[in-house]
Amino acid sequence: MIATMLAHQADRQGGKTALRFGDLTLSYGDLHARAAALAVRLQEMGAGEGTKIAHLSFNDVSFFELLFACSRLGAVIVPLNFRLAPAEIVYQIENAQAEVVVHSADFRETIAEVRAATGGVRHWIEAGETGLAPDAPPAPTQGLTRHAPDACLVMIHTSGTTGRPKAAMLSERNLVATAQNQIADFPLTHADVTLTAAPIFHAGGSLICTLPLLLIGGQVVLKKHFDPAEIAEDLATGGITCMFAAPAMWQALIATLKDTGTRAPDLRICLSGGAAETERSMRAFREMFGVPLMQGFGLSECSSTSTVLRAEDAEARIGSVGKPMLMNRVRVVDAQGNDVKPGEVGEIVQSDDTVMLGYYRNPTATAEAIRDGWLHTGDLATVDEDGFIYIHGRLKDMIISGGENIYPAEVEAVLNAHPDISESAVIGVPDARWGETPVAYIVPLAGATPSAEEIIAHCKAHLASYKKPSRVFVVDALPRTPTGKVKKFELRETFSPEGAPAG
Repeated sequence: MIATMLAHQADRQGGKTALRFGDLTLSYGDLHARAAALAVRLQEMGAGEGTKIAHLSFNDVSFFELLFACSRLGAVIVPLNFRLAPAEIVYQIENAQAEVVVHSADFRETIAEVRAATGGVRHWIEAGETGLAPDAPPAPTQGLTRHAPDACLVMIHTSGTTGRPKAAMLSERNLVATAQNQIADFPLTHADVTLTAAPIFHAGGSLICTLPLLLIGGQVVLKKHFDPAEIAEDLATGGITCMFAAPAMWQALIATLKDTGTRAPDLRICLSGGAAETERSMRAFREMFGVPLMQGFGLSECSSTSTVLRAEDAEARIGSVGKPMLMNRVRVVDAQGNDVKPGEVGEIVQSDDTVMLGYYRNPTATAEAIRDGWLHTGDLATVDEDGFIYIHGRLKDMIISGGENIYPAEVEAVLNAHPDISESAVIGVPDARWGETPVAYIVPLAGATPSAEEIIAHCKAHLASYKKPSRVFVVDALPRTPTGKVKKFELRETFSPEGAPAG
C-alpha cells in the first residue's frame, strides 16, 4: 500500500522535494527509485514476504528507503532503539527473529558487539551517510508491490515503562489509517513541511506528520539529532509548517527561543505527545508562537495517535487530550466494560483500523491486551460532559491508600503548577498503616530550592489530604524512556524506605 502511494507521488510529481537531510535533498522520484533498488538488493539476499529486517541508526534517510522497500517486498522493518545497550539490542533482534540488520556507521562498534552475541542474522548491511541506495536508477511506478494490507509491515518495540519491551505488529492498513486521521484532524496538506527531530525508531517520530506527509506529497525536513539551537534556527528561517515533539523537547525549545528571541513565522501545527504536557508549557508556547500546542494521546499499539485536542479547542480545554480522531473508536470504560459517566475514572479502550495486529510471538500478552475486539490501553481517564478526555495515569500506577484511589496524574498536575517545580512524578510505595502512600519526585526549576514541607503544604491546599505526598524527593532528572515517558518502575525499584532515593 504505502509503496504504491509513493510510486503514485513519483509518477505525479517526481521532481518535488520529499525529504531533506542535512545537505541531501531527495525528490519523490529519488526516494521511489532508492526504495525500488534496495528492494531488489534485499530480494537477491533472500529477503521476501515476512522477512524481519532490523534497523539501527540515528535519524537518517536509510530508514525511509528501508520502510518503502519492505512494503514492496512484503518484508517487515524492525526499528531499533539507538539508546539501548548492546544486550538490549540483541534482545530486540532475537525477539523479532530478524534475519537482516541494517545499521549506520555510527553504530559500527555496537554492531560488532551485537554480532558476537546473536545468532540467526544472515546479513549485516552498513548504510552510508547518504543512505543505502544513493545511485539508484529511475524505477517504474506501477505494479511493484505485493504487500498484503493486513500483513505486518512495522514491528515497534514498546517503551518498556513496566518492564521488558514487547513487539507491537503494525500493518499497512494501520499506517494508512493513522495517516488519514492526521490529514483530517490536524489537518495536513501536501503543502505542509514538517521538521522531524523526534527519534524515528518510535511511532511518534516516524508516524506523526512524517510518513503521512510522504504519502500525500508533502515535505519532511529530517534532523539527525534533536538540537534546540539548530531547530530554533530552522524554524526562524521559515518554511516549517508543522512539528511533533515530546514535552521535554518542546520545553527545551521554548527555553532556547526565550534566550534567542527568534520565532517561527510559518509554524501552524504543533503537536505534543508521549507524556503529559504541563499547563505552564502550553501557555508559554501559545504566547511565544501564536498558535496552540495540540496535546494528543496515543501509543505504539494504536499506530501513534488515538485522540487529539484540536487547535480550536486547545485554549478552552487545556489539560485535555481531546476527542477520538476521525477514524478511531475510543471509549472510557469501567471494570465491566460499560462507558463511564462524566467525571468517573475508567480505562481507555480502542477498536479501529489503527489498532495493532498483536504482540509478536506473545499470544498471552496479546490476549490480555485485546479483549472482545477492544485494545485495553491500561491508561486511566475521565470524560467531561462534552466528550473531551482527560488522562489520569496508568492503571498499574494507580495508588490505593486506605481504600481510596489516588491517580498520580492528578497529584502531578498540582505539583507541576507550583512556581518552583519543572516536572514531577508520583508513585505509590508500601505503607504499614494505609497499604500504600504516595511519594513525589520533583525536578525544581533552575535556581529554585523548594522544601519538602512547602511542597506537601501546596498539595494539601489543592487536594484532599489523603492524596498529598507523604514524602518529597528532589532530583536532577526523572528516568525516562527515549520517547519521554517517565519510567516509574525504576523509581519504585530504587525507592529507599529509609527516606531518600537509593543510588
